[in-house]
Amino acid sequence: MSRQTGILAEIVRRKRWERDILRDALRGQPRIDPASPWLPEPELLERAGRFLKAGGCERQRRSLVAALQDPKRLTVIAEIKRSSPSAGRFAQWQDPTQLAEAYAASGAQALSVLTDTHFFDGSPRFLGQCRAVFPGPVLRKDFLADEADLAISAALGADAVLLIVRLLGAQTAGMLRAARCYDLEVLVEVHNQRELDLAMACGASLMGINNRDLDDFSVDLERSEQLMTQIPSPIGVVSESGIGTPEDAVRMRRAGADAILVGQALAERDGEGLADLQIEQKRGHRR
Repeated sequence: MSRQTGILAEIVRRKRWERDILRDALRGQPRIDPASPWLPEPELLERAGRFLKAGGCERQRRSLVAALQDPKRLTVIAEIKRSSPSAGRFAQWQDPTQLAEAYAASGAQALSVLTDTHFFDGSPRFLGQCRAVFPGPVLRKDFLADEADLAISAALGADAVLLIVRLLGAQTAGMLRAARCYDLEVLVEVHNQRELDLAMACGASLMGINNRDLDDFSVDLERSEQLMTQIPSPIGVVSESGIGTPEDAVRMRRAGADAILVGQALAERDGEGLADLQIEQKRGHRR
């Protein structure tokens, strides 16, 4: 696992503690109240335990990769989100399914669900609830680090998961292989050239470029513009973070993005403005 600093280091420490608790829960030996909001429901933990013991599973999955393959229009992955370490609480919604339905009505092709409770005020339970009302693929967005996380993601009903190279480092390749065993597609997130080189060496077919630096949470859209020039056209590219206006969306599409992942700008307005981000133009050239 890579070395972390700043906010990310705090998140990693918390996730390490959660992961220890989860391992015991997967073995049927919960150390804390099973109703704790950051734990999946007991029946889902039991299912994840079966998946983990079997080393994988087969499920009916909706394809995130396929959802991004529109040559004439920028795909929007809309995010179920209401808080972050940098912005605090910015959205007032209480029922995530209502937001998911609003996104679907506005034409979102895919959904991202933050399942971290402690830092982002999300919940693992949001994922299944939202998938039940949203017709497209659903991405689990969290700080995943081992196979148990993948088994839980599959049990929750995720179609795809986010794997963060900044967090995983050399473990990225193994997590990519393991995700296939759980019938999960993977969005591999990078922030700099070194991480991009590692992700491409691992054979990632869907790349997320995070415009946000996870150490200090600063944002720079030039990050996507710079790194997209290094990504071959067959690889799908999602630009993440800091995108809030149609002008931002046009900028990312011209730089070569297949999709944008938008959280705060949509969630704080209950999905208003989503249609304006679905830019109808061909993707900019990449090598």
